[in-house]
Formats: sequence, C-alpha cells, structure tokens
Amino acid sequence: DAFIAKFDSNLEGVLAATYLGGEFMEWPGTILIDDIGNVYVTGWTRSTDFPTTPDAYDTTYNGGDDAFISKFDGNLETLLASTFLGGDSADHASYIMIGSSGNLYVTGWTGSADFPTNSEAYDTTYNGNRDAFISKFDSNLETLLSSTYLGGIDWDRANSLTIDGNGDVYVTGSTRSSDFPVTPEAFDTTLNGYYDVFISKFSFGEESTHLHKRKCRH
Repeated sequence: DAFIAKFDSNLEGVLAATYLGGEFMEWPGTILIDDIGNVYVTGWTRSTDFPTTPDAYDTTYNGGDDAFISKFDGNLETLLASTFLGGDSADHASYIMIGSSGNLYVTGWTGSADFPTNSEAYDTTYNGNRDAFISKFDSNLETLLSSTYLGGIDWDRANSLTIDGNGDVYVTGSTRSSDFPVTPEAFDTTLNGYYDVFISKFSFGEESTHLHKRKCRH
C-alpha cells in the first residue's frame, strides 16, 4: 500500500495518516497540496480494487501497472476523488502539478499502445518500448482534458514538470531514443549517448484543452 502522513512542523507528532491501496501493490510518486489544503497523490498500482470515486474519469483497472491520481481533504479523512490512468501495459505517474485555473497536470511514462490521448494532442500514437506522457485533468479528476505521448523508438521517461505564467508546460526526463522529437533551433538536436536528459516545452494555456509541442531539446 501507499501511505500519506501529516506531521506537525517540528516533526514531533503525526497529525493524520492513511493507507491508500488495494489487494496488491502500490507505489507513490509525488504529493501535492492545493491552495485550500486538499492533498493530491500520484503513483502506480497493480490492484484491481484500488479505491476510486464514482464520478472519476476511470474507475476500472486497465492491466499491468496503472497510474493513479487521488485527492484527499487536508485531514486525510475523506477520499474526494480518485482515478486510474493507463492502458493495458505498464503506466507509471511520477509527478503532478496544479495550474492557475486549478487543473491538474500529470506526467510519467507508459508502455501502453492504448494509453488515453485526445484527438488534437501533439502525439496520439505510441512510439515504442516506453513513452513519456503528459495528461491534464479537471480538479475533480472527472474529465481528461488533454493527454499526449512524448517519445521515440526506445525508452522515454518523464520525471517532472512545471508551468509558467502563460500556462506553457515544461517537462523533463530521460530518453534513449535517437529519434526523440526535437525542434530545429534547440540547443542540442542529437542523442549523445546511452541516455540523454531532455527538456520539452508545450503550449498548453490554462484555458486550452489542447497540448502542442513548442520546443524540445536534448
């Protein structure tokens, strides 16, 4: 099981703590707190009975390892929202962040050719081995607003993301793909060795439901 624990500021007492999981394995990735104290957790699960909420985007385990995103109240007493995210193979969420409009951005990697994307996203086709992904949800985890693959023919994994004042999304991670997508004037357009770090920038305004690549570099 994953767990979430809340301590006092001196680390002298546990104020709240809860398990999160089902009958098999859970691995948490990142924890995030919004402006009103709600707690978001992401990671991956192999449990068919991982707890979801009735109106969540995806309440059914898809196979392999599924990514999950869960939302609690600040006292860890109520599961406000919880969803699976993934396809029929391994899907691991590594990082989450909240945009200025309250939408939730999730990144990680997937081995699923049927990972959920939207029709106008940057890349709707699985590229092979492992691809990074970037997905955008509403704050209640009921609607997948946008979702895209990012990668090439080999292993691609996103570790973190951030959002600037214009709503553009920056994603970083590692790639082993010689055909990883880069832009012509980027700092480095060539794979340099076994694994390269990548930084990619997407146009993803907070009022937009589309995800388009702007810049990408090794």
